[in-house]
Amino acid sequence: MPPRPRKDPPAPRQLKQRAAPRHVHKAAAAAVPTLDNPPHELIVEMGKSLTASSDIYHLMQTCRTVRAIFDNQLYSTAVRCRQRLKLVVTHNVDAVRRLLATGALAPDLEFYRGIDGGLVECTQMLHVAIERRDEQMVRLLVEAGCSLFCVAISPAAAEQTALGRLLKEHGVKVSPTGAPNGLSWMMDPFPAGRPVITVLRFLCVQGPPAVSPMHVHINDPRVEYPTLVRWELPSSG
Repeated sequence: MPPRPRKDPPAPRQLKQRAAPRHVHKAAAAAVPTLDNPPHELIVEMGKSLTASSDIYHLMQTCRTVRAIFDNQLYSTAVRCRQRLKLVVTHNVDAVRRLLATGALAPDLEFYRGIDGGLVECTQMLHVAIERRDEQMVRLLVEAGCSLFCVAISPAAAEQTALGRLLKEHGVKVSPTGAPNGLSWMMDPFPAGRPVITVLRFLCVQGPPAVSPMHVHINDPRVEYPTLVRWELPSSG
């Protein structure tokens, strides 16, 4: 009968390879990049290709390191229409000041926003700031060179209100009715002596036209009509 193959004796217990501690497994798993936890290098490379300020802003919310890296890029990226409106509505004066300094914000560019009655208004940051009586934002935009062509104030506004005095200092027309030249007929009667400010705006009924309403004939079906918006300002003495 052939001899049986020899079996090696089992290794002593103290020589057996011990299992890795649990924290070692966790550390190894955490070191593997995943879509839920990408490395900073990958985030930076992705961010370099972004061109919309809203996308850059959301990327910056991932962590403080990424926020610091993309801070200059955010304030050097051209501001689009919706962001222009949001900057004014949220009174983000510091952001507007930085964007103006880098040339990323052209304050005179028009944008569109929905208003009552299903209409769309062609407006600018300055006009929205005036509507909100935001003197600090108005001053910043006017000093940046925003046009005041479509704005007018009444004598009482120029004398009795801080916003009216600011606009008068920068050359806004002062008229008895508070309306721009030749447009007083569009104003509803109001008692004399009221501090009134008006802004000429254009409304569209079929969404934004291919070009600015300022360059579309008034009979163009895309433009409903120009209208004056009037606000009465609180007196500041």
